[in-house]
Amino acid sequence: MTETFAAFWQNTEQTILRTVDKITDENVKKRIKPEMRSLGVIAFHIGESQFVFAKTLFGSEIPQFTPQTIGSNANPEDITDAEELKAFVKASCAAISKGIQSMPDGAWNETVIAPWKAEIKRSILLNFVMGHSMQHLGQVIQAIKYGS
Repeated sequence: MTETFAAFWQNTEQTILRTVDKITDENVKKRIKPEMRSLGVIAFHIGESQFVFAKTLFGSEIPQFTPQTIGSNANPEDITDAEELKAFVKASCAAISKGIQSMPDGAWNETVIAPWKAEIKRSILLNFVMGHSMQHLGQVIQAIKYGS
């Protein structure tokens, strides 16, 4: 099972990184609508979430940070450095990859406690993580293409 989940994640990760690589200092503040989060904040949310999920799913060591975008509609204005943002998201993807590779096949049916305090199978939560990241990645793509 680990090999299968690694392949699923690799496809997700490649899509995330290919898209995030299009973020520049010039477009990082673009928004689909003025009241929505900027594409930089949405990408930052993907990174923050993936780090939290890496810790939850695999017990991964993650950088120490105070979440700014998780559990709220916060829209921090200081996320403007495209290169720092890309490195953060890339590191969060790597944390998920490393965690997946560390799991023996039998661990995928084990129960973990999700960040929202529900018991859930590790395999189901990883599926959620991939869907969550891709949903927000769609918002990033829309902001790059149509935002102002």
